[in-house]
Amino acid sequence: MNMECPYCKQELEYHDWFYTGNHAAYEKGYEGSGFKKLGDIYKCKNEECDSQSFNYSFYTRLNDDELKEGYPC
Repeated sequence: MNMECPYCKQELEYHDWFYTGNHAAYEKGYEGSGFKKLGDIYKCKNEECDSQSFNYSFYTRLNDDELKEGYPC
């Protein structure tokens, strides 16, 4: 999915994804790891973007394609 920065309209770069639970236990196949992917993280490469306070980060949740500013906690 292509996302664009709401400030400078430049295409955002896919950076990572975020999750809950124990990822290492999930990779080893342990039941009850609680692992679940929650969404994706994007970065704006434009260093003159107005989003400097959030380190140019944005994210979306899996059940919602709305782009949110910041880094998911």
